[in-house]
Amino acid sequence: MQSQQRYEGLDHLRGLLAMTVMVYHYLYWLGWDDNLNFALQKPIALLGLYAVSTFYCLSGAALYIVYRSRTVDLTFLREFAIKRSFRICPLFWMATTASLALGGFVAIYNDSYRVFLSYSLLFSWLDPTAYFTTGAWSIGNEWAFYTLFPFLLLAYKSRLSRYLLLIGTLAVSSYYAFAVINPSITVADQWSAYVAPLNQILLFVGGIVIGSLIIGHPSSRASLPILLVASLLFVAISYIFDTPHCIHGFLRLTLAGVCLAWCYGAGTFKRRNGWIVHSLDWVGALSYSVYLLHPIVFGITSRILGKAASFAPDFIWKSQVTSIITFFSAAIGTMIVSHYSYIILERRAMRFGQSLAKRKQNRVGGGF
Repeated sequence: MQSQQRYEGLDHLRGLLAMTVMVYHYLYWLGWDDNLNFALQKPIALLGLYAVSTFYCLSGAALYIVYRSRTVDLTFLREFAIKRSFRICPLFWMATTASLALGGFVAIYNDSYRVFLSYSLLFSWLDPTAYFTTGAWSIGNEWAFYTLFPFLLLAYKSRLSRYLLLIGTLAVSSYYAFAVINPSITVADQWSAYVAPLNQILLFVGGIVIGSLIIGHPSSRASLPILLVASLLFVAISYIFDTPHCIHGFLRLTLAGVCLAWCYGAGTFKRRNGWIVHSLDWVGALSYSVYLLHPIVFGITSRILGKAASFAPDFIWKSQVTSIITFFSAAIGTMIVSHYSYIILERRAMRFGQSLAKRKQNRVGGGF
């Protein structure tokens, strides 16, 4: 029961953050981001980046909780590879194909190498910018962290190697934060450096640490104060500093700490039954689909409504009504598509991966 409670809190946070990313992108694509009240504009803009950062913390924590007692051997590596592949790849491939289709499959002919890197997920290490679906760079980072996780788990089992791991990770992240990232230029102009897995690895390893702290503490009185203080600090930083400064130096390390605090607070938050919790369960289950599919749904919705504009009076389509209809149509459409994507594709793929991993394990145990 404790393990279930911990997972529910982490999943709830993941779902809320995926919704936040969707809202941020829709506001930006519709040109509303500059028209928001200052009190909302700055935090939402910064959360557009650090919501994804928190995903890495959540992944590290969840994986450690699940696999902490496992021995890192060939059986573990086989099972882990199968389960992670069937969790990530089917939806990622579907989203990539849909994005290529919206572009008329031009990239297949003009940039076939990047297409290969994307479908094979080799872009995670070879070229983190070689993706075609908005936000897919984070999936590449997740995949890179999966390839490292068995080694990280092995290192975390020993006190000495654990300390060396943490010191080494902090050193690598500090190098990126202070020496690679330049606060005087925009995030877009240094995107390849920002999305590099080694620039994000502190968040994943930090998530492993948070996972070890959550174990045995399914609920904590400190969880709500931690969530509130971390959120207030995040909002204050967003008001004071521009985004490029927030991915550089001590601010980068501070905001990484905020992400880890959110993860710990959500993982130890006491669960109460009710319709809100059940809604969060649903949103948490759809988080991966919402994150990957919301740009595609938005693109299709925009095209359909653009065609419909020719049949409507000009005073409607030349006003904010168009943007409002697009926003809510895309948001509702994303939730509907994500719901069926989870039921038809994600859940079945995960079950098949679990079944396949179990069959492989039985064959190894039986001597085949």
